[in-house]
Amino acid sequence: MLGAVQWSVLGLLIFLAWKPGLYVSTLKPGQNIIAVLVDDSQSMAIEDAGSRRIDRARALLENGLLGALAANYQTRLYRVGTGLEPVDRPAELQAQQPATRLSDALKAIAQEASRLPIGAVVLLSDGADTAGGVDRETLSMLRSLRLPVHTVGFGDDRFRQDVELMEVEVPARALPHSKLPVRVGFRQHGFDGQTARLVIRAGGQILASESVRLAGTEQQFRTLVVDAGPAGPRQLEVSLEPLGAERNARNNALVRLVQVEDRKARLLYMEGEPRWEYKFIRRALEEDAGLELVSIVRTTQNKIYRQGISQPDELKEGFPQRVQELFEFDGLILGSIEASYFTAGQIELIRELVDRRGGGLLFLAGRAGLG
Repeated sequence: MLGAVQWSVLGLLIFLAWKPGLYVSTLKPGQNIIAVLVDDSQSMAIEDAGSRRIDRARALLENGLLGALAANYQTRLYRVGTGLEPVDRPAELQAQQPATRLSDALKAIAQEASRLPIGAVVLLSDGADTAGGVDRETLSMLRSLRLPVHTVGFGDDRFRQDVELMEVEVPARALPHSKLPVRVGFRQHGFDGQTARLVIRAGGQILASESVRLAGTEQQFRTLVVDAGPAGPRQLEVSLEPLGAERNARNNALVRLVQVEDRKARLLYMEGEPRWEYKFIRRALEEDAGLELVSIVRTTQNKIYRQGISQPDELKEGFPQRVQELFEFDGLILGSIEASYFTAGQIELIRELVDRRGGGLLFLAGRAGLG
């Protein structure tokens, strides 16, 4: 019994040696800043009980909240959408942002709190986050700064019946009339098993469409292929046609801009020996108005034959040995030629053409194909 008491006393002494204490964070009037973040995305324009969410948020700010906070603390007003942006007055909030990225906004305000005396955050939002919610890294940043976030909610955190276009991936550049893949991500609530029409338009003209079956609440993906069209900037409008019971159709469409470059794609074809395949490939590719084919054929061990060159000196030494030469081409075709024909530096250039340049590579094997 005595031993147990002794151990208890020893444990208490060790605990007291650590100097335990309760940390209480308090705001200092006139010194701390209160950051007021307002969701300014399109979902805040939805009407609930006769008034828009953004109108109720502005009324709350103008009719008391900002004044009450400003009586004791400095205040800063921010718009939350695709990022975080400071605004001067609540009237600037118009619910026109195409997305709500709460995690990015909170991360940005946490970064500001590392250099400014921000003591607390007030967040006004409907909770309809289009980026998947606040991640652990952001929460960890807020905890480490002891930065409390007070939320004021508007409407439902998600729509009972809604189809939402989440993302559209499309190459930023394309060649005239080339095939352009458009990858579309979307999700739904309340329409499980129903069919929606996915449409891609340019200038009001339908370029492609597909019926998609809505399943589950996880994000779904479809890839449609469209014609890039003539040279010049091209605006693609991607949309999921609204279903009858949707309350919010603003999140059914996204726009992407593609620059269609006024040039031809240049291909380099390296062939190790004269053969029928070379003749047929040249004939087939020359019929494509969007392609420019330059070829090198090894006729003997030390001689080459060039076709399609733009200048007399182009590739006169054979396969390119410098990155500037090979990067003149958008793609490379390797025919019946052994690997030992290339130097280690040229093999590295081929890798960089694909890895850095983003070029295409086609192996067209023959009897000596990289043997």
